[in-house]
Amino acid sequence: QQNYNIRDTTIGLQRQALAANFFFTVPGPKMIWQFGERGYDYSINYDPDNPGNECRLCEKPPRWDYLEQWRRRTLMYTWTSLIDLTTKEDVFETDDFDLDAGDAMKKIRLTSSDMSVVILGNFDVVEGEIDPYFYSTGTWYDFWTGNSIEVTDVNEKIKLEQGEFRLYTDKKLQTPDFVGVDEAIAEGPVSDFIVHPNPASSNIYINMHLKNNSTVKVTLYDFQGRAVKEIYSGQLPGGLRTLEAAVTDFDQGLYFVVINAGGQKLVKKVMVR
Repeated sequence: QQNYNIRDTTIGLQRQALAANFFFTVPGPKMIWQFGERGYDYSINYDPDNPGNECRLCEKPPRWDYLEQWRRRTLMYTWTSLIDLTTKEDVFETDDFDLDAGDAMKKIRLTSSDMSVVILGNFDVVEGEIDPYFYSTGTWYDFWTGNSIEVTDVNEKIKLEQGEFRLYTDKKLQTPDFVGVDEAIAEGPVSDFIVHPNPASSNIYINMHLKNNSTVKVTLYDFQGRAVKEIYSGQLPGGLRTLEAAVTDFDQGLYFVVINAGGQKLVKKVMVR
């Protein structure tokens, strides 16, 4: 699709999170290519000493600076959450599971005496619909957002945007809380900012202290790294400034408030209830 380029870094990282939902949840051992949790984009044949040559066994650069990019950190936290989930919940060691991964709309179903799980993902570059084939009617929970749905027809199709994924369980689990996204990424005009209330149900308020007059852009991103609301874009005078944004129309779950100002990027997480 013209506006959906899988070579775009944000989209590529989102699709790696999509793939991780289908990689880690299949029962059995896993082999992981080094630094994949950071969205590593070096070939297995990359030779750091002679970039024009190929060397499969050469040491690859660890690129610790990737962790200063919040989208790459989010991917790492996604991997961490999935690994933690699959090692703690017995259902991910079950023999009773099936995969429907023959086309772009993919699905994994797992069940045990304790819990049932349905994972859905759209690997296409356009939106699509998928039959979730839930194990039962009743309440199902999205692990990533904490949202619940009431299933009355186990085959009622669910629409997924390109690159979107869902991990549904019939037992309420703790939604991941990505520790570490509150770091200041660079020095700049914003000396500090807070988001409150957190969790929020109606409006959020962003208080920031600007050292001087600055061009500021404040954006709200969802868990999958998509910009869902531009809160502010323009000039602000120095001093303590407060911005307000309504979140009543957003689904429950984890979001990120991102401030860009004078080459500086700051990120804080906010939960919408």
